[in-house]
Amino acid sequence: MPRRREDDSDSEDEARRRKKLKKERKKERKKDPKLYQMVGYSNEDNPFGDHNLNQAFVWKKKAERDGGQARQTVREKESKKQHFYDEIQKVRHRRSEREAEQEEMERIRAEEARLREAEQYADWHQKEESFHLEQAKVRSKIRLVEGREKPIDILAKNIILLANDEATEKTKEDEDLTRLEVELREPHTIFEG
Repeated sequence: MPRRREDDSDSEDEARRRKKLKKERKKERKKDPKLYQMVGYSNEDNPFGDHNLNQAFVWKKKAERDGGQARQTVREKESKKQHFYDEIQKVRHRRSEREAEQEEMERIRAEEARLREAEQYADWHQKEESFHLEQAKVRSKIRLVEGREKPIDILAKNIILLANDEATEKTKEDEDLTRLEVELREPHTIFEG
């Protein structure tokens, strides 16, 4: 019979342990939403692969060495836990600020590069525009000399002839233009006729 008492006490101890374990699990489930809310992940879903994430880590050897003198009160534990949560929030805030600063710096760099490029090519654009204007004048002169002018060439003829009178250097095309005469018609009649 003494054996049964040991078995009974073992089963009672086992039942107490199971009951205690059940309470701890239930408590963990209640804590889990708070952990998820504060940290952003739970025991099952965290980047560390730690399934005991919300359980406090205890240095057992240190606790044994100190002989239980270093035990913390519930209030101290909660205060320490809140401090860690606050630190996590500060780190997240700093990270988001740093990302915002980096985005702003990238935007500023892109803007500066765009401005440098625009400055570099501003005179190039002006040169290109003047080149196209000169080419249009040359095409118009050629069509006038060859007698195959378009209505726009007739309008441009007066401008070209007046500009040639003022020009000091004469080209071969300018000499051919001396045979042409200024037309004194109204510009709108050129397009009507």
